[in-house]
Order: sequence, then C-alpha cells, then structure tokens
Amino acid sequence: MINDFLEEVCKELKEIGIDYIVVGGSAIENKGWEIGTYDIDFVLTTKGFSELEDRLKESPRFKVVDKIKTMIESEFMFENTWRTVEFLDPEYFSGKKSGDEFIDYVKRYRSTKKEIGYIADPEVVFYMRLVITDWEIYGQKILRDIKAGLPVTVLDDVVDIAETLGLKEKMKPRVEYTKKIVKSRL
Repeated sequence: MINDFLEEVCKELKEIGIDYIVVGGSAIENKGWEIGTYDIDFVLTTKGFSELEDRLKESPRFKVVDKIKTMIESEFMFENTWRTVEFLDPEYFSGKKSGDEFIDYVKRYRSTKKEIGYIADPEVVFYMRLVITDWEIYGQKILRDIKAGLPVTVLDDVVDIAETLGLKEKMKPRVEYTKKIVKSRL
C-alpha cells in the first residue's frame, strides 16, 4: 500500500517540478523490506526546499501542515484521505558539505534511480536517523528495520557516509551504540 501512495506523491511532485530523493521508511519499503511505515519522507535540493511551500500550493492534493527550519510537514490527498508527507532540508544532513553536495552524493553513490525517482539506500536512511540531534529515538525504527530483514552491517555503511561528509568522529560512537542496542534485542 505504501508503494501505491509513494507512486502517486512522486507523480504529483514531478508535475509541480520538485526534485527529490525518497528517504525514510518508504525508501526501505520500496527496496523490498516490509517494515510497516505509513508516511513518506523526501529530502530535497536546497533550492527545492526553499521553494517548496509555493510549489505545493500549485497542487490541490497537497496542504502544508507545519514548517520548521529543517522540515516541512504536509498532507497529501490519497484515496479520499489526507496522509502525511514530510520534506527535509538537505543542509541538516550534509555534515561539512553543502546540502546540494549531500544530494549529489546520495544520487550518485547511495540510491537507485527508478521510474518514480531516486530511492535512497537503507544506509542513507540509517545515517539520516543517526545524524540528527535526537538520534536515540530512532533506535526503535532501526531495530524494526533490521528485524524485517535488513542486515546489521548496513550500520557499517553509515560510518562510510559520515566519513565522506566529514562526520566520522561524531557518527562512529552513535553507530556502535545503536549496534549494541540492536544486538541485545534480536
């Protein structure tokens, strides 16, 4: 069901000219692991994020619900129900690079281009969950994803991403802590 929803949202985003990468649980589900996510997350280019509110107004299927510095939460009309879609600012995840360098890196090396657009690899999703200030709260989602079949070794790739973005020293302890928690609960 999430993939039908995702396909509709991607189609609408293309129509209003938004460049995106699918991230979060919907990216993991689209790659074949059924984790039971219900919302959709996108990371946008820097320009795309700054223009997003105005672009969403071009579509009657979107409404903006909340805007904070790093995220715009919206609702999208799908099957007669408003469903959550979140748009993330790439600057929040880019480390010592620019937001657009982060987007370019993910598109080139850490995603798959499909008909609906770029779908981030699981290590990008885990990286994004662990790089934010309140990263500990995402341990349960990572555990859920690993229980659904993702290998624990995906966390090793998080360190590789962090190194590329100049955040290895910050991220390595977070990854080790997450591995320990995951392994104790499997």
